Amino acid sequence: MISFGVLFGLLAAFFQSLAYLATRYFVAVRDGGSRLLLVLSHIIMGVASLAVLPWIWPADLPSWRVYAEPLFSVSVFYLLGQLALLVALRYADPSRISPMLAFKIVILAGMAILLHGTVISLLQWGAIALCLVGVVMLNYAGGASHPRAVVAIVLACLLYSFSDWNIARLVHVASPHPDWKTFTWATLSCYVLCGLIAAMFLPWYGSRKPKDWIDAGPFAGMWLAAMLLLFACIGLEGVVYGNILQSTRGIISVLLGAILAATGLLHLEKAHGNGVFARRMIAAIFMLGAVVLYGWEKQQLDQPRNPSTNNQASVGYESPAKTVTLIRSPSATLAPGF
Repeated sequence: MISFGVLFGLLAAFFQSLAYLATRYFVAVRDGGSRLLLVLSHIIMGVASLAVLPWIWPADLPSWRVYAEPLFSVSVFYLLGQLALLVALRYADPSRISPMLAFKIVILAGMAILLHGTVISLLQWGAIALCLVGVVMLNYAGGASHPRAVVAIVLACLLYSFSDWNIARLVHVASPHPDWKTFTWATLSCYVLCGLIAAMFLPWYGSRKPKDWIDAGPFAGMWLAAMLLLFACIGLEGVVYGNILQSTRGIISVLLGAILAATGLLHLEKAHGNGVFARRMIAAIFMLGAVVLYGWEKQQLDQPRNPSTNNQASVGYESPAKTVTLIRSPSATLAPGF
């Protein structure tokens, strides 16, 4: 039976794919480009988050000094990554850019090994390799990507990885018993901070045209929905597996791109031949295989070999009351903090 964490990850991938299309739409119809969208959409998300935040504020939240640093890290690294992603979308279709974000998985796996000494099994490395094969195939299906798009997406992956890593830290310090309210609080708090930072750039990249704000609305709504789901997914399934689940946006973006091109919406997605579509679908299937393989191996590692190892089966941020899992392993545990 599919877990809530897996379901949240798949839904996050779906809403992210829609958000990428909304980005292409905004850039195509508005004069301000990606920087205008970045500022306006995050102000919209910040205001919406601020309106909801008091209603879901966790009762057991610690002092702000405890969570201020991971909250700031999540928000700043995310905003810089978002800017790099919007630059990439200026030079390549969403169906190509979206799957290439799977490079985050390798970065996060490397961070887990280097920072925490995490043990990743051979099958899990095989799943990561499948994701990379899919990325390479997608990059060269229909011609190589624009060099600026490649540089921008690699930078976005690096910055997003730092942000995702700090999501797990933020959830851990926010509550010893994280639940839906903790995940929602963490997401909305980050976007209130992002909205405040974006508001600082209004004099240079803002707009007084109501139409600009209206056209930024679809991206803001779909992206905020995706992030609410993503925070919950990472909190429940871990940062590496959460990102593998996100890689299914590659399949979703390829299918959405084909539908849009077939209906004549070429300003959102260029038309490609059947051969290009077939190669992109094969690449997307590699990524789906990675999700299944990593998830299956994760379940095997999650199963305790005997009752005495039941409390030693996870690698994450530990406290006496609760472990928020990052990556499961039968042989290692982590103490709180870095």
